[in-house]
Amino acid sequence: MKQPSKTLHRLVHSLDKAEQKHVAEFIKLHTSKSDGRTFLDLFAAVLRQKVYDEELLRQQLNHKLNNNSFKTCKSKLKELVLDSLRVQRNTHTQSMDYRRMQDHIELLMAKGLYGDALSSIRHLQKTITPDFQQRNRLVFIETMELERLALNYYCCGESERKEKISKTVHHHSDKLLKHYEYRLL
Repeated sequence: MKQPSKTLHRLVHSLDKAEQKHVAEFIKLHTSKSDGRTFLDLFAAVLRQKVYDEELLRQQLNHKLNNNSFKTCKSKLKELVLDSLRVQRNTHTQSMDYRRMQDHIELLMAKGLYGDALSSIRHLQKTITPDFQQRNRLVFIETMELERLALNYYCCGESERKEKISKTVHHHSDKLLKHYEYRLL
């Protein structure tokens, strides 16, 4: 008979108190009320176990799960725990802030607010460090391309803008890759 996986047990027991609390809050925020209760019950049951006993877990959660969904529930809880840790540890990294700002710029451009997009790009360029630029060259190049697009669209009329947008959509990724390859040489 196949041995049950102890990965979830080891993962849950590796968490400190703050991480445990964050996981519980994360589950409440990112699952439905009924699923969340099931995941929280499983999380608490695994946390109470000093030695992993899958049969005991199945018995404790039997009223909520059938045999097939127990594996699925364990797998989903493992994903939720890992996602919670990722979110908790990456909350204030420069990379995430950069991506968020870049997404905001793209949204502004999609709404036709090119002047505002340019202001945001200028702010983004002032806030990033040279070390970040070096480690994340492709991301930085994407921002330069966004700046070029915003300038082109901001400085032309409506009819020219529509034409430029349709041309740019087709060639945007090719130009970006060529620019990136050139920078690597």
